[in-house]
Amino acid sequence: MLQQKLQEYGLSEKQALIYLKTLELWASPASTIAKHSKINRVSTYDILKSLHAMGIVSSMKKKNTTYYSVISPQSLASRLQQKLDSFHKAVPELMAIAEKFANKPKVQFFEWIEGIKEIYESLLNSQTDILAFVGPGVANKKLMTYLREDFLPRRVKAKIFAKVISPQSNKDAEWYASLDKKYYKETRLIQNPLFTMTNEIWLFDNDKIYLSLFNNQELSWLIIHSKSLYHTLEQIFTLVRTSLEPQ
Repeated sequence: MLQQKLQEYGLSEKQALIYLKTLELWASPASTIAKHSKINRVSTYDILKSLHAMGIVSSMKKKNTTYYSVISPQSLASRLQQKLDSFHKAVPELMAIAEKFANKPKVQFFEWIEGIKEIYESLLNSQTDILAFVGPGVANKKLMTYLREDFLPRRVKAKIFAKVISPQSNKDAEWYASLDKKYYKETRLIQNPLFTMTNEIWLFDNDKIYLSLFNNQELSWLIIHSKSLYHTLEQIFTLVRTSLEPQ
């Protein structure tokens, strides 16, 4: 979808829509643009003004009426490329700042559905297998839909393998384990009533630990960046997983 592509390059939803409609209409008054975009006239003026400040919209007067037009897609792409090139030049300096804190653990806190999507995007960029202690499941229906219909198919497509440990006490444990081939994972179940994990811990990228609180009262997540903590938990995971190998 063209509007979504424009949003990916930094325009808001309404800015992207106004750009597309103005591109279709060529030079047109704000009232005409508002009618075709189905955005009220006052908001359309404000959006055109913001796009003008970005150098994307130009205007001219004809018989006391202001007509608006937008730069071509090629020009827009060129401007965006210039911004990207400028940012790339700043990357070494930014990395120098980041490296000052490279040996210090960092914690990121996320809440609600939009927060979890940001975390799962990180998981989809993992350069290692995912090691996961998985609890009894997701209580939030909206999040469950996102995981099944968006995240899991993309993880499989990216060929990011998941090694999973889950409690046998979970009523859906056998069903979850039966999906290993479909979801590019290997599940081993702990048959011990003392292990009734209710959340999840994921390890990935050699230094990231993802902790989830999935119930509706505590819908939040943490990512801890720490190589030492990662390797400690990795050893625990490997020790437990090895003990669960089929005899």
